[in-house]
Amino acid sequence: MDDLLPLLMFIVSRAKIQHLGAEIHLIRDLMDPTNQGGMLDFLLTALESCYEHIQRIRLHPKESSHSS
Repeated sequence: MDDLLPLLMFIVSRAKIQHLGAEIHLIRDLMDPTNQGGMLDFLLTALESCYEHIQRIRLHPKESSHSS
């Protein structure tokens, strides 16, 4: 599972989805509440984390290069 976030970041950045944040919110809003805490919720949370990390890198590119 440790390799999931870097792999997702690679895939998401290559996919160049125009409105990923809106897509994630839509999926979260339409998601069945019975899936909360399950595998689908885990994967969506991982995608949300990936999106937030990519947004942070785009906003502060010099800071993220120093931390590596």
